[in-house]
Amino acid sequence: MDIKNLIDAAKTKSGMPLGAMAAEMQINQVRISEWKKGKYRPNSGNVLYLAKKAGLNAIETLAEYEAETNPQFAQLWKEAVSEIRQNQG
Repeated sequence: MDIKNLIDAAKTKSGMPLGAMAAEMQINQVRISEWKKGKYRPNSGNVLYLAKKAGLNAIETLAEYEAETNPQFAQLWKEAVSEIRQNQG
C-alpha cells in the first residue's frame, strides 16, 4: 500500500482528522501532506502508527511499504514476514 492510500485508510478507519493524527505522532500536519505528495517519506514508526489507525497488521504493512519504497530489499522484507507467519502458526 502506498503512503497516500495508507494515510487515507487511517483517516477513514479512525475517523480522526489529519491534525489529530499529526499531533499524536508529534509532527506538523504539513508533514503528512508532504508525505502524500512524495516530498518526504515517513519513518517506520509513522508507518506503524498509520497502519494501526487503519486497522491493518502493522508489521505486514511496514514490510509492504518498505518493499515498495526500497525495492532492492523487497525480498528480505517478504522473507521476514514469512518467518513471522511461520512462528505464529
